[in-house]
Amino acid sequence: MHEYEVGLIEISLDFLQVKFEDCVMAELGNQRIRYLENYWDRVPWSGTTDGIIKGSSKYYFSSLGAKHDAFDLNGGDAAIVLDLIKPIDKKYIGKYNIVTNFGTSEHCGVRDEQYLVFNNIDKFCCHGGLIIHNVPHTGNWPGHANVWYTIDFFKELAKIYEYDILALEIQERRGQLNSEDYKTSPRDSDGNFLYDGSLQDMVTCVLSKREKNVSVSKNDFSLCEMHLRDH
Repeated sequence: MHEYEVGLIEISLDFLQVKFEDCVMAELGNQRIRYLENYWDRVPWSGTTDGIIKGSSKYYFSSLGAKHDAFDLNGGDAAIVLDLIKPIDKKYIGKYNIVTNFGTSEHCGVRDEQYLVFNNIDKFCCHGGLIIHNVPHTGNWPGHANVWYTIDFFKELAKIYEYDILALEIQERRGQLNSEDYKTSPRDSDGNFLYDGSLQDMVTCVLSKREKNVSVSKNDFSLCEMHLRDH
């Protein structure tokens, strides 16, 4: 997670007119915030044997008073172990007024399974809550995950789930590729990674879930799926 994404959460809370103490956040992936001081300092944490690091968003947002649940198969940083392309437990449905997807959904299954993760994102969010996406735009972060997103994908997503779009734009980010991406990432004639540390585009979308229940089928979601791109 970058400072830009922390800012998206702060702006979203302002929109909802709630403070961190009133924020109940569902985070896809156990995120870490790169610019924090004392990043690697460990602190005790309930349910863990060795605590968590201060660089984790779990620690950061909890210290501000938010009720924070991270969901990740790896269980890192006290995340709840959960497969986001499988049905979620009913105890999580409608619980959260902020749901964040910062570079996670593109790792959750292949293109044909994106319905499952986006339907779970909808289920996490309470009526009147906000969903914040910041995910790779088509053609960017090559070799990074399974799918790319487009502006049209989120326009169609908002239409079928009847969300209000509060923000939808392309945002540039500079950052290194993950080490596991190195095998597939293109290099120049000298062997240097062409995309390592370069500016890459993300699609930023902030959605408001209206005060009503909307049921979306896999067939309905095909209207969104046509705007996804395979890596």
